[in-house]
Amino acid sequence: MIEFYSLGSSSRGNAFLVRTGPDHWLIDAGLSATEITSRLKDRHLMPGDLSGIWITHEHGDHIRGLCGIQRRAAIPIFISSRCHAVAGIHLSPDLVVPIHAGQEVVLGNTRVRVRGKSHDAVDPLFFTFTYGGRAVSIITDLGYACADVRTAVADSDGLILEANHETAMLLSGPYPAFLKRRVGGDRGHLSNHQAAELLVRAATPRLRHILLAHVSQKNNSAATALAVISRALSPWPDSRPPEVSAAPQCGGTEPIKL
Repeated sequence: MIEFYSLGSSSRGNAFLVRTGPDHWLIDAGLSATEITSRLKDRHLMPGDLSGIWITHEHGDHIRGLCGIQRRAAIPIFISSRCHAVAGIHLSPDLVVPIHAGQEVVLGNTRVRVRGKSHDAVDPLFFTFTYGGRAVSIITDLGYACADVRTAVADSDGLILEANHETAMLLSGPYPAFLKRRVGGDRGHLSNHQAAELLVRAATPRLRHILLAHVSQKNNSAATALAVISRALSPWPDSRPPEVSAAPQCGGTEPIKL
């Protein structure tokens, strides 16, 4: 069995969990170590139960709790060498596992495909976890959907996908002009309509559940993102379209089982 859920997803901190059989994998540690530990406890887990932590990039809302979690338990950290070099954090060298785009990591019966994406970070990555014939991809913090992103969507049964902003809300919202350009640019974040276009172009009938993530509090809402995505998927080629849900700004989600 493979399952996935959000521990938290916003500009204040991001952390997702994927379970592949007996293993639990944390993707990013952007909440405080105390908060991550608390949310793991809510799911009857402790940091020591994690099989590894996978880091997408060096921004604070993705690594804030990383050192604290590693101090609580000796957990392997899968991180690119370039990301580690600029992150400004001290990790135990014995527990750092360097990774790079284009790599496939095999850990028991779990396979993790590492791919690159477009974001304003040094070496931004995203991951696809495959176990028991099912695949889950975690794709957030990207300005546009490159070919590797489209391939991952096509090959996924479950998807954590960014739907960061509604363009009209971003343009009329409170952000200064430079930040609007950053968020809406090719190295920023996916809008609702970009996420919808990606799904229309790349998703296949094997896709069973989409969890929308990194939904902006100021430039979007869960209801708006869900409406845009649901409309885009209404002419689904299968009689049973994928379920769509949105990760809340505060708190996590229930496990989604595939």
